[in-house]
Amino acid sequence: MILPVVQGSVPNKDFFVYAACDAGYFDEFGPAFVNSVQTNAKQHIHLHLFNPRPDQLDRCAAADISVSYEFAPPALFDSAAEKWANLPTDELRRSQLERTRTAMTKGNDQNLHHRMQKTYYACARFIRLAKLAQNRRFISMDVDAVVRGPLPNLSTEFDFYLHKITGRKARILAGGMYVHSQGRSQEFLDHYAQELRTNVENDYIYWGLDQDILDRIVPGYLSGHLPITLIDWDMRDDSVVWTAKGLRKDSPRFVNEKQKYTF
Repeated sequence: MILPVVQGSVPNKDFFVYAACDAGYFDEFGPAFVNSVQTNAKQHIHLHLFNPRPDQLDRCAAADISVSYEFAPPALFDSAAEKWANLPTDELRRSQLERTRTAMTKGNDQNLHHRMQKTYYACARFIRLAKLAQNRRFISMDVDAVVRGPLPNLSTEFDFYLHKITGRKARILAGGMYVHSQGRSQEFLDHYAQELRTNVENDYIYWGLDQDILDRIVPGYLSGHLPITLIDWDMRDDSVVWTAKGLRKDSPRFVNEKQKYTF
């Protein structure tokens, strides 16, 4: 597929909070996310929107949020969905299809096209972020998050920070990224974006692609461990960022916190 054209603006601050979402997620989580950042962290916000409505763009402008956006209709993912129409013969691709089907069930997807579209959103947010960053400091997080206090300044000992899970299911999470404007940070972002872009352009999209690429390339860079307090899906009282991972979106604890910032 050919990536859609990006419209809109770029952040004009030395430090910004970045998130991306489609029109549906914007309606469900966007207002609370924006209000929580502006109330508690008081940092500039840049949103990248997929298939936004005019009223959503107007709402961002009124809230003094910089916005970039693109239009990626379901038909754009015909070829990507077709690649998974038949059961793959090799083990790796079978496991990737299984992950995708599991995500479809959990996400109540209408069809494979719908999951391909969601997967594109998860990957394209970082393709777009690499262009937006341009050697500026930022923190990227999922839009289904609530910021509950000031964002800390993490040490410049590391160029960037990602949350790393160890043990039997070791992996690096894409849902939180704190990046300094130093060292090889921009090189890492460009590398990550290019790996994602190559897969997308070749219509090789599966759920978890963004995480798999991180697992492979991050060890080559000077990265630190993003504290759980900045990506906390267990929603501890002392955490700065609560993120509604998976079914936690409907947990009373998260819903009550979100409602504090939904106007």
